[in-house]
Amino acid sequence: MKTKKIMELVMLCISFAFFAISCQQDDNLSEITDNKATVSVRMKGIGTYMGNVQMRGISTPKVQYCRTTFQGEEVVATLTEVGGMMSRAEGAITPLPDGTEYSVMVYADGELKASHTFVQGSNDEFNFELTPGTYIFKAYAYGNKEASGADKDPLWCEKEVVVTSGTNSLDILLVHKLTEVKVVFNAGASHTIQAINKDGAQSVITPNFNYTFNEESGEVTFNEEIAPANIMFPTQEAGNVWTSDPVMIAVENTENGKVELKGVVIDGVSGEVALDGWVLKAGVQYELTINLGDKLPAELTYTVTVPAGTKNCYMKGGFLSMNNNWADFIQLEKTGENTFSVTLPTYKNETYRYFAEKGKEYIEVNADDTDKADRTWNENQGVDVVDKWKTMPSEPTLVTIKCLVPRTVTDLYIIGTFDIQWQLDPLGEKDKMTYVGEEGDKKAFIYEYTTINPTGLEFKFAAGPGRQYIQSASENYTTKNVEPYEANKYAYEALAFKSIWTPSVPTTAKVQWQESTSQLKEAVNKYW
Repeated sequence: MKTKKIMELVMLCISFAFFAISCQQDDNLSEITDNKATVSVRMKGIGTYMGNVQMRGISTPKVQYCRTTFQGEEVVATLTEVGGMMSRAEGAITPLPDGTEYSVMVYADGELKASHTFVQGSNDEFNFELTPGTYIFKAYAYGNKEASGADKDPLWCEKEVVVTSGTNSLDILLVHKLTEVKVVFNAGASHTIQAINKDGAQSVITPNFNYTFNEESGEVTFNEEIAPANIMFPTQEAGNVWTSDPVMIAVENTENGKVELKGVVIDGVSGEVALDGWVLKAGVQYELTINLGDKLPAELTYTVTVPAGTKNCYMKGGFLSMNNNWADFIQLEKTGENTFSVTLPTYKNETYRYFAEKGKEYIEVNADDTDKADRTWNENQGVDVVDKWKTMPSEPTLVTIKCLVPRTVTDLYIIGTFDIQWQLDPLGEKDKMTYVGEEGDKKAFIYEYTTINPTGLEFKFAAGPGRQYIQSASENYTTKNVEPYEANKYAYEALAFKSIWTPSVPTTAKVQWQESTSQLKEAVNKYW
């Protein structure tokens, strides 16, 4: 009887132990499940990139003009940036052709965590299995992997993504890393183009450089100049308009772009068309329209009298002649106490309105606060009067931007919608943030900026004075819809950069702190 009771007791203990183990296993399983994340990839296609508004002090208008002649008749050429918007790969999107391979790499803390090569159109159901956290996703492909030189057309995408538990989706929008130009020759209704590149003559575009493309970083390195790129026109019937195949060139930034059309035959007359002085930027797509005969819009002057106290004046309009269909604000120059003026290549019937600052809340209205009708130059020969602003801009506000970065960062810079917008290279003292100490395991830097639109700023951070040190995240930081930690003070974290600048140690720093070993170590750590 005693033995039986002992056995029952032993079995009861085993049951309790098994129950405890089972509960523990269930808890661990729950923990694993909660920390599991999957990321599926969705290919959006190939976008367009507008490049930087400024490049080394060179003006980079969206539309450029050039005049020449063809057998005594005037030729007007217009070079237009195709689609897109500044600093973002948006705008017109073209599908990635089926069968194209593209590789996606996943990084965390600078280390490669996973990678996979997809084939467009293959219905690859591969998902990345990751632990929740912040990752840098990079993707690359080639427009023509088998081609050589610029025709290979490297494509790139980089995004910082916060991956959460459960299912996540990642949209991939690739952009060209090299420059693309398409030529449209419009001879007009009264002329006929019979040939371009006749009898072996070859139309070309320059300059063109040898280059290397880093698939891991997305950086393009331009080397020595090579032979010009050929401009090819597909076989077509004689007609008023001929369009070339898109041509790729490898060029970083230049203001000496040149297009030479050779073997041109129009109405039986042969000749050449040479157009130079084009500003070309890396990664941008252009359309070069060549018109036989003067088809340029007029250089029209717009002068406006504004309400007293107006400090700035902008206009926005349907300026299709400038490839600016109510897209960008155009700043006018102050010419008097309450007058502003600007001269633009526009048509007389194009519509526009004035603004006291960049934003729809600052648009002009009638004296009774009703909406103002769109203006045209024809209405008053460009001499206008603003009765009232919908909102008069407030006094400038001091905005503080704080950023936490890894302790390896020595100097931090900021670029964005400030005095000179998005000038990546070079960065100077005006772009440099102020080091204010450490917060936990990170360094803190601040930047102060005075603006009338404190919630409308966009910017990026750089861990050094150039584009090679830009943040790894492709998206812009912004003050829009961000809760300040104090009035007009905003905090951010930038934890990954393409490269981190390392300055040299000032000689005086080593001499200044030689009173003790601890002070010397402190000085070295500070400057290094």
